[in-house]
Amino acid sequence: PFYHIQYFGDAPERGYIFEKNMVSFTGENQYLELSQSSKAAASCSVRRKRTPSIPRKLRAQWNMGIIQAKEALSMTPEKRIENFVFFYDDDGPRLNPRILEKLKPDQSNVMMLESKHSPDLLSLLKFTTSAPCVKAEAAVPQEKDGSKDVQPP
Repeated sequence: PFYHIQYFGDAPERGYIFEKNMVSFTGENQYLELSQSSKAAASCSVRRKRTPSIPRKLRAQWNMGIIQAKEALSMTPEKRIENFVFFYDDDGPRLNPRILEKLKPDQSNVMMLESKHSPDLLSLLKFTTSAPCVKAEAAVPQEKDGSKDVQPP
């Protein structure tokens, strides 16, 4: 079955994904672990261990997605819907205006993410980018034309 998902980040992006490709978010180091385990499974002889990286042009968006995913992780499904659901109007989908303002990281989070990932995070916080990031975790599948439509948790 397919799930309809919403991506975290500074743009109202959504898509469909197969259930078998979904992984519940547990933390930012999870990407490295999953990447390493999938590479090891794909290749019997691992000659050189490479740390997976996020492309430079996507790092700021990735960092914002991590911040939002961490925030959502501590919320109830109802609070996630309240805080992260898209608004639709004549111009199409748009983010809840409270999302970016509420989730602006404090200075310690900015410093930590910059040191780990990218100096481009500050430009993201000024709302200058618009690519999708981390997916919203599926909560309640609803059948729709052969696929499952999932509301954000």
